[in-house]
Amino acid sequence: MKLITLKCPNCDATLEVQDGIDTFYCMYCGNKIMLDGMSKVAYQSKVKVKEMEHKEHIVDKQNEQERFKLIMKAEEEKRSDRAIGKIFIGYILFFLLLLGGLGGIPYVEHRKNIKQLKEIESEINQAINSEDYDRALLLANQLYCKDNWTSGEDEVWDTKRENYISLILDKKRISESASEDYILVPNNSDNLIGKNYSKVVKQFESAGFTNVIAKVSTKKSGLLDWDNTVEHITISGKSSFTKEDTFAKDSTVVIYYYLD
Repeated sequence: MKLITLKCPNCDATLEVQDGIDTFYCMYCGNKIMLDGMSKVAYQSKVKVKEMEHKEHIVDKQNEQERFKLIMKAEEEKRSDRAIGKIFIGYILFFLLLLGGLGGIPYVEHRKNIKQLKEIESEINQAINSEDYDRALLLANQLYCKDNWTSGEDEVWDTKRENYISLILDKKRISESASEDYILVPNNSDNLIGKNYSKVVKQFESAGFTNVIAKVSTKKSGLLDWDNTVEHITISGKSSFTKEDTFAKDSTVVIYYYLD
């Protein structure tokens, strides 16, 4: 490297300057020094620097364009992925709606049926609480599951219907037995057969029945049938009854008994 020896015009210090450099500072006093004219080497250096700067600028522009292309490509791929995703979701929704159309209607009808049954059940309880047993019994007979959405659904409501009917009839009999016009029988019909007929007559009269008749049975007695024992009993023509049954107190009670 070629060095040029110069004197600083400000402090007269000796300076050493590299060839091709036309501007520099004094290392002693800091004065800025510019050389007159420009050497060929300095000019070529400046030209080369300008060319390098231009090339770097071109490269920067090219890199910037490549980055822009990559960004645009990435955005396009994202838009494409989103579009594919929307189409996929659309197909899924379509199939779900299709399935809902095929299987949803029976399910909706089933839930509607169950809701109606629960409303009827509520009305039954209200009728029982108000002692309107005829209306409660009418409603109880409507507790039917109209479809077979589940295997056990109809069994549940069949059981409920039977339980309600049994409950209502019990309450109705008890209510009627409390009335002056209806009374309970003293015992089950089967339990009275074979008993002494005069004692059975007294049981019915004590229960409140006003029209009790004793008649000799036309049926021939067997070896185990004793005289004066009950062969069978009818109440208003009904020969089978339980002690929970109620009848009008003026019902005709006929007690048939054996007598040889």
